[in-house]
Amino acid sequence: MPASSPPLPGCPPPRTRRRLLVLGGLFFALQLYLPARYYLSEVRDDERFTWRMFSVIRMTSCRARLFEARATPGGQRWRESELAPLVHRAWVHALERNRPQVVEAFLERRCQNEGMRQVRLVNLCRDHRGQTQQPRFYTRDCHQGSFEER
Repeated sequence: MPASSPPLPGCPPPRTRRRLLVLGGLFFALQLYLPARYYLSEVRDDERFTWRMFSVIRMTSCRARLFEARATPGGQRWRESELAPLVHRAWVHALERNRPQVVEAFLERRCQNEGMRQVRLVNLCRDHRGQTQQPRFYTRDCHQGSFEER
């Protein structure tokens, strides 16, 4: 039977080393998994957990505009509302980045106002070359509860 060598000073026991290796491996796998989710999915607007070193999406600039339709005696009337007094600037930025969860939650919250029939967020964007892109429309029908993205 071979003689085992004595452990090095300051070296953790084998059981602790195995646990550290497993934890390190899990941490490394998580660092690969989070960005890979973005690259393997269809949604290309939310780059928070990606490798953005050469990203052109991050250089896209958008301006969000909010339109609301309220009930009137003759049907409904559309008007534009300013975003700044309604939500914090950080949330306006998230809306302009086309983050689906933020857009849906914001429009749902706007529907809670009395007399609201529909709300629409329109994002007007320019790409990294300054060229105008197709506008993105997000509409929520307050009575039906339906959400549509175009």
